[in-house]
Amino acid sequence: MKTTAEQNGRLLTGCALVAVLLLFALAVTLALAIRRDRDLGRYPGATPITSHSNYSGLPRQFRWDNSYFTTDSFNEVDNWYSVTFGLGAESRAMERCILLEGPAEWLWLVRDTSVLLCNAPEGQLIYVTRTTRLR
Repeated sequence: MKTTAEQNGRLLTGCALVAVLLLFALAVTLALAIRRDRDLGRYPGATPITSHSNYSGLPRQFRWDNSYFTTDSFNEVDNWYSVTFGLGAESRAMERCILLEGPAEWLWLVRDTSVLLCNAPEGQLIYVTRTTRLR
């Protein structure tokens, strides 16, 4: 017959194992959610050129910089970013480039998005910067 101490030890070990598994599942889910959120800035079918993360402002702020290339028309790309991120009309036009900017708020977070869209001879160059910060 098992003693109460042995039963308590097994119960504690079982609870610890469940807690570790739950923490692991939470970490994987969070990592996948962050990855998906970052990929949302990519124009569909665009080829990634560069990707840079700036986490120096953690825990209050982080910034993602990405650039892409696509052969889709300038107007299609401009429209997709305007609709997807609610950026509205361009804030500045510079020769063959336009800059779209706008904030989005969600609960206690503010995300500033800027998209520099440049017309190149072979297609469109897209530079996306998204900064997320706590209010």
